[in-house]
Amino acid sequence: MALIDGARNVLNNCMALKKKEKLLIITDTEKEKIGAVFFESAHEIGADVLMLTIPTAEKDGVEPQESVARLMLEMDAIILLTKHSMTHTEARRKANRRARIVSMPDVPEISVSNGGVTADYLEIQKMIARMKEIVAKKKEIKIVTEKGTEFTMKFTRYKWIDKDDGLCRNRGDLTTLPAGEFFCAPDEKSANGKLVIDGSFGTLLKDPITITVKDGFVESSSDAQVLKTMDSYGKIGRNIAEFGIGLNKNAKLIGHPLEDNKVFGTVHIGFGDNSRYGGKIKCAYHAHGVIQKPTVYIDGKILIDNGKLMLD
Repeated sequence: MALIDGARNVLNNCMALKKKEKLLIITDTEKEKIGAVFFESAHEIGADVLMLTIPTAEKDGVEPQESVARLMLEMDAIILLTKHSMTHTEARRKANRRARIVSMPDVPEISVSNGGVTADYLEIQKMIARMKEIVAKKKEIKIVTEKGTEFTMKFTRYKWIDKDDGLCRNRGDLTTLPAGEFFCAPDEKSANGKLVIDGSFGTLLKDPITITVKDGFVESSSDAQVLKTMDSYGKIGRNIAEFGIGLNKNAKLIGHPLEDNKVFGTVHIGFGDNSRYGGKIKCAYHAHGVIQKPTVYIDGKILIDNGKLMLD
């Protein structure tokens, strides 16, 4: 597949973009090539499309120029295709009152051409709905793998996040692509056991990282740099913040967290901040470790068998 195929999937299936709708594509010098492909695809549909290339921001959350923010308020649909995320900006929040918005921060070309962005979003929506039924009123999850993971967490306090289906068709909708995970913050201090992270931890791993956890916090790691980074944020950097299941059949393990977390049949563990999922721990640090071919039990019943989801 080519970039144009991913762009068409987003505009036609994710956003259901219609002829003459006002679409604004905001890109930067780093992502301009991908932005141009989305512009071409929107032009095919007959949308009233405008693409703006802005300077590449230094970090996530930088507000765009006032003229850009004003223009965003006039749109039916907006695509944010920049190196750093604009999701958590006031400009996005205000524009979202009218527009539906897709955010693709630092999206790699492979994700658009042949990866998670090309997914069947309606299929993901159905899987998430089924997952929601399965986890209802369940309290404990256990993960085991052939490489040595044996890990338990409790889920009695926080709601599962069931909105990451990639669909963005109505006024006020917001989605980040690639989409396709089902996740939740475990109860604080409930996680215990050993994790063998063999997929990625921010980047692809050559060798697995073994992490031991007691009462919700990391005790040790086979990778000293992981602990050093966590500890630079204090004890809360070691918090077990998230458990997620990948549901995107087109996503690939490429060393990019937004794609890796969605890989079908994998699970990931988040560390640090859990406040974004309703938890009590606020921390500037949040990272994910992806585990391949897990077997997952929920209240003793098998949910994933060596990477195969048991949704029937």
